[in-house]
Amino acid sequence: MTCKLCNNPADQDNSHIIPFSLIKSMVTPDEKKRTEKDVTFDLTSTGAVQFYFGRELIGDKIEELLGREMTEKEIEQNDNPFTIDNLICTTCEKKLGRLESLYAKSIVPKVSQLNGGASSSLELDETDSLLLKAFFYSIVWRLGESKYNNYILHESILSKLSTILKNVLSLDEIEIVAN
Repeated sequence: MTCKLCNNPADQDNSHIIPFSLIKSMVTPDEKKRTEKDVTFDLTSTGAVQFYFGRELIGDKIEELLGREMTEKEIEQNDNPFTIDNLICTTCEKKLGRLESLYAKSIVPKVSQLNGGASSSLELDETDSLLLKAFFYSIVWRLGESKYNNYILHESILSKLSTILKNVLSLDEIEIVAN
């Protein structure tokens, strides 16, 4: 498979479709840093319960949550619903990580002030506005390319988002801001 952004070999496993920083409070509410102690539950359209337990979650905790031990089949099918293998290459994963880092440093503190009541409005300068757009474009692109939960985007939209990301992403955060 080839990377959907740069056409190099797509060798990145467990690439988050939605950045972990956005979902961590939902999947690891007791953890302050990234761990493999994720817990997720989902109800299917037929009413079945699907679940995922991170690799570091110990058996006692799983048994407490499920009321039983996991079956061998459940262990085999225990795939993280928020990640995908071989969508992108490790270099593009790092580039997306740099974009996420910039978002966390520049935008999150401003949103936190708004949510904390320290500010009543959110004003972004041109650089932060473009950074925010690129961050959201990267999420929409990943959702569309992975067809996450049957999320379908027209090929022309995916192509436009891909072109934007190719022009913006870099391993150098200064270049991202400049792009």
